[in-house]
Amino acid sequence: EGVTIFVTTHYMDEAEYCDRISIMHAGRIIELGRPFDLIRKHGAANLEDMFISLIKSQEAVGATH
Repeated sequence: EGVTIFVTTHYMDEAEYCDRISIMHAGRIIELGRPFDLIRKHGAANLEDMFISLIKSQEAVGATH
């Protein structure tokens, strides 16, 4: 209790074990929250699908700027 551990991974099955995650793209935090809450927020089947969809949408936005 009262301990923070930073884990860096691209494997969403590992990230599911974390209490809170931060998803970054192009050096910016684009999403932050509990894995289950983020899955629900984005209407995804699982964390990996949510991650892929989120990154693709960020890349599409970046392509228009």
